[in-house]
Amino acid sequence: MKILFDTSLIIAALVEPHPMHIRAFPWLKKAKTKDFELVVASHTLAESYAVLSTLPIKPRISPSVSWRLINEKFLCHDKNWGMLFPISKNSRSRPIFVAAPLSRDASRR
Repeated sequence: MKILFDTSLIIAALVEPHPMHIRAFPWLKKAKTKDFELVVASHTLAESYAVLSTLPIKPRISPSVSWRLINEKFLCHDKNWGMLFPISKNSRSRPIFVAAPLSRDASRR
């Protein structure tokens, strides 16, 4: 079974003080243990980064920590962990890449 994560689930799962964290975090754990195939749209990760780096919580989540969270939780996993889909209308039906091929070196660019 494939499950698409949206920004609201990602933010709730990653931010412990979020009111829905207790309900969202188990879904992230299930994705990691491959209870289902995680699918994330590329714009969802961009939007999640934007929300994380501007979230009005204390302490603030810096842009670098926001990127690290997105990278570690959604991009740096084995190739069967999930798929990242593009937002281009020409490629809706196929994944742009499996999340794993992005190496940690990509975060240094």
